[in-house]
Amino acid sequence: MYYKENNELKVILIDISRHIFQNKIKFKLVQKGFPWESAQMLVKNGEFNSHFTVKTDKREEYLLFQNRNTTLTRDVIAYSKKNNLKLVKISNLYNVIAMINLNRKDILITANDLGIKYIIKKNNIYIKYHLCKKPSEIEFKFCLLKSFPNSNALMAEFNKNLTIAKNSGIIDKIISKYL
Repeated sequence: MYYKENNELKVILIDISRHIFQNKIKFKLVQKGFPWESAQMLVKNGEFNSHFTVKTDKREEYLLFQNRNTTLTRDVIAYSKKNNLKLVKISNLYNVIAMINLNRKDILITANDLGIKYIIKKNNIYIKYHLCKKPSEIEFKFCLLKSFPNSNALMAEFNKNLTIAKNSGIIDKIISKYL
């Protein structure tokens, strides 16, 4: 899921990758938001070269993954305005929050609590939330098509600069903008 503000994607992982690629590696990025399944397929088919996703054995066949975690999601959060619930799948975070706020939808279940908190805060929306523990952690990792030119060297640069950004507190500063 993604959120746009002033026609710009607002996603923690995108801000982190933008910092590393544009500020440190000096590599031009084109970043676009797509529904999850579409993003997976576009990269797998070679129409795009990278994205953030969960590492699986199947994906490792055609993707290189960063070697250090960027962020870790431990909880699933359910946001709701009422108790009588209807479930529907929507890809755009802002639209989901707006629909809940207008009583057009009833609940959002997500592991993206920082993104949701940012949208709620930015738009002065009040909705209740419920914390639901899930049995395992999800690690979202930057990945790059193995077939991309110089993919191993580029991934090594990404890993090096991610470590520097984490150790220097830059990652925490990026995340704090969403809280």
